[in-house]
Amino acid sequence: MVKKFIIALFSIFVLYAITNAQVNFELDFSFQKINIHDELTNIQILDYNNDGTDELFTGYEGVTYYGDNYWRVVCYSLNGDTLFTYSQEKEENEFFGKFYIYTYENIFYLITASYLEPPNLLIRIIDFDTYCLIDSFMCYVNTDFPPTLNFIKPLSLENNLCIYVGLDVVFWYWAEEVESFIYKFLFCDNSLSFIESIEGCGADLRKYDSFDSLISLNNYSFWSVGAWPYGNKSYSIKLLSHDYVSSINQVYYTSGSFYEDELGIFYNNYPSNFRILTNNDNFYSDYGLIIHYWQYDSDYGLRNNFINFSSDFLDTLWISQESEITANGYSINSSTCINTNLGDYFLLYFSTRWGGYPPMLEIRNRITGNIELSQESSISPFTIKQTSDDELLFFVDTGNEYEVYTVNDIYLGVNDEYLNIANLYQLSNYPNPFNPDRMSITTISFSATDLHPSSAVPIKSGRRVDRLVRINIYNIKGQLVKELVPDLIRDRSEGLGVAEAEWNGNDENGKPVPSGIYLYKLEIDGKTKVSQKMLVLR
Repeated sequence: MVKKFIIALFSIFVLYAITNAQVNFELDFSFQKINIHDELTNIQILDYNNDGTDELFTGYEGVTYYGDNYWRVVCYSLNGDTLFTYSQEKEENEFFGKFYIYTYENIFYLITASYLEPPNLLIRIIDFDTYCLIDSFMCYVNTDFPPTLNFIKPLSLENNLCIYVGLDVVFWYWAEEVESFIYKFLFCDNSLSFIESIEGCGADLRKYDSFDSLISLNNYSFWSVGAWPYGNKSYSIKLLSHDYVSSINQVYYTSGSFYEDELGIFYNNYPSNFRILTNNDNFYSDYGLIIHYWQYDSDYGLRNNFINFSSDFLDTLWISQESEITANGYSINSSTCINTNLGDYFLLYFSTRWGGYPPMLEIRNRITGNIELSQESSISPFTIKQTSDDELLFFVDTGNEYEVYTVNDIYLGVNDEYLNIANLYQLSNYPNPFNPDRMSITTISFSATDLHPSSAVPIKSGRRVDRLVRINIYNIKGQLVKELVPDLIRDRSEGLGVAEAEWNGNDENGKPVPSGIYLYKLEIDGKTKVSQKMLVLR
């Protein structure tokens, strides 16, 4: 008896925690710059010592204005201790951009990218164990202003190393024009050489083991100057073959424009903030790739665009414009794929808004596109990295130092966003908790007043509803336990009244389910409208 009471008490506690789901972060460690004026360029996590424990590497550019003419790569332990620092004096008019540490034939190579004025792209490859420069290559970049270096991506190609460097270049004639480029280099026999530049790529680059092509983003913008300026902006996704000379296949494109006259500024589907959300993705081939961007139109206002592409980009799995946290000036600043109590198919992203507003976070189902949770966030990370054992690290810039947070197990439950829907359907079950061994059944009921007569689901009165309606019961791991077909039990003069489904505590195979918490969901046309929890005690 005492054992059952303890089980019930614990289950009710877990039930409460899930029903009031929140994502909580814990400060794991913090680390500081070598020089307070250093500017962070990028972050990488890898096991440099091959001892089974990851290290944290950061790139910094010293600010010449403050008398620091060095760039540096610093290695920290994952408790914030500085292990070692590699510094190098900058060339005249050099601006350090990105670094990447790559292991090739049991040698750690430090690959760096900088630009020098006049606009030249400088690539260095350094033996990171001996700090000896192996080779460097400088090539001219056709730009009127210093380019923005977006990434370094080294990938093995046959017995050589192919290095992709992405950057945004700026042209200025009678207007400003910005476009992404990839500059590609070959590292062979300890020698660097230039292969090609690829126009219309280079804002971002992804490579998945399960997909042969490289996935590249491009951004392009054009702004005129003068009394009545106008301009346009476009984003695209292109697939590149990973060859010495890449072939290109564009699989997505969006664009919009604006103009100004004496009446004001007018926008026509003007896009912005285009980004890939599915970072730290271990299940790309299963759930695809998700992007997000804004689109502003003077007639229709500001619209979200969440789009999930199949892993081969032959299909669009779903499109959603719904979000609780990306409205009214909020914009997404970081994102990651996550695992929850319901499965590994969820996406977490953060958004911020100027003006003292709190940061927000949202969790979205990668399979359905449904929003599972929206809440204020205690942190606003600028990037999220994954360790070799799949732990997520959330990096926050406090101004004086960098704080690194971890997240506890994420349990998803009833979302306050759907409370109005819950009130509409009034989904509940009685008794709850229930003991199938003693009371045999629990009755799940909901309001069906918004359903209309037709022929999809049988009901006791002889009438039917025109939409596929089910009560599906899941265990706490998100696995389907039982599918129930509800019956109409009370008709009304307007609408269909109340529908019920009975469950005896058995699964689809007729076997009794164990004691524990179960989720039951009202699903209409294959979409979850509202869910609740029940407790089974045997």
